[in-house]
Amino acid sequence: MLPNCQCNIHQICILVLTLFVIHLPSHVNAEIKSVTISSDFRPTIIFTDFCFRDNGYVSIAISDVSVSTTSTTPTNNSRLSFLLVGIDVMLYYFAIYPEEDGKICIAEDSGIVPDAFHTIARFDELSRESSLKRTLPVPKADRYGIYFSNCEPNSSVSMNLVVETYNLNNDTTKDYLGIGDAEKPKVYLRFSAVYVLFIAIWFLTCYMNKEFVHKVHWLMAVLLLSKALNLLCAAEDKYYTKITGTPHGWDVMFYTFYFIRALLFLTVIMLTGSGWSFLRPYLQTRQKLVLAIGISLQIITNVSYIYVNDNGPFKKNYTYWNTAFILLDAFGFSVVIVPTIMSIRSLKESAKADGTAARTLARMTLLRDFLVCAGMYWYLTRTMKYFIWYDDCFSGSWTDAWVETFTVIFYIAMFYLFRPKDENEYVVVQDEEVSLATIHREFENI
Repeated sequence: MLPNCQCNIHQICILVLTLFVIHLPSHVNAEIKSVTISSDFRPTIIFTDFCFRDNGYVSIAISDVSVSTTSTTPTNNSRLSFLLVGIDVMLYYFAIYPEEDGKICIAEDSGIVPDAFHTIARFDELSRESSLKRTLPVPKADRYGIYFSNCEPNSSVSMNLVVETYNLNNDTTKDYLGIGDAEKPKVYLRFSAVYVLFIAIWFLTCYMNKEFVHKVHWLMAVLLLSKALNLLCAAEDKYYTKITGTPHGWDVMFYTFYFIRALLFLTVIMLTGSGWSFLRPYLQTRQKLVLAIGISLQIITNVSYIYVNDNGPFKKNYTYWNTAFILLDAFGFSVVIVPTIMSIRSLKESAKADGTAARTLARMTLLRDFLVCAGMYWYLTRTMKYFIWYDDCFSGSWTDAWVETFTVIFYIAMFYLFRPKDENEYVVVQDEEVSLATIHREFENI
């Protein structure tokens, strides 16, 4: 049972932020983790979390342990321990005492969070070689975190640690993917095949309309290829993690194509939104500046994503990188839509001056539809990732499937709107005055 408490608005905000940051989905969710800790003073260190079945196990191997202290009293090694902690209980605990987040020793606060954790091993159980191996079955099927608790004040710890979290299959083989993640290799592989088919259809479309193909259309083809390879590498990464606990180098390939795909995705959205190559042959100075800012933000976002997922939560600055990724992701989307809004405004201002309201209305409608599609895509995928993905342990695979489905739908919409065709097809012939009135009515707020 959790204790009763009165939470004020500040504590509720801290709880929401903690849920948002700690529950940020990561690509490498479970594997055999090898960690080196050096002179770490933190009372609480989070190593990983995992969705266990009833036959789940956590195994740790500790070596080269040393404890240093600035205190004159000897260190009590029984106060340094590894714990199996319920994630939801920890979030509740941090919500009660937000100002102590990351500065508390949870192992000796059972009065505040009773029965919230299970001890895996303590330092007083170390061998003479300062090493220890321990395997513990989980109490029940649930999401648990593996924490290190140092309740000795003024003491630092150095050690090498290997953590294994797994479930046993019916044939007693180990499954290193948690509940809900076991189907991810198949999900990624199927969507990779979808993009291969997409590439074939796109090349056929470009071939059949080759007189209207522009540079941006070839860039869109490269985007599809990078997306297909990114999903293929994700499938192989998850497959090898599932059966062996390590990705066998596929994580490097995944991050490489993820980086390329993310940059191309942003670039294509910004270039198509600005009308480059098919509505105008060049970019204006302001559009070039916005494009440079967007690409720079995307590079920083990708670096933070790779750092967060490759290192895990045990790093001292993990929360800051996680928060940076979330904020940059949101801000990056705002920058992405700027060229589209600038193009619509520019077309609106020139509609009456150059006497081409009908053609301008068609172009503005095209860009507005694209803007709506981009906004819906960002909202739906981020909602699925950040708020639904961790709702329970069974949501991992189907949530990824929904996110990829929304992504495919957005790609289809974007590629259809900007497919190679005669520019005159953008225009619906109608009266100039009617078109001009429509522009002022439907685009008044832009």
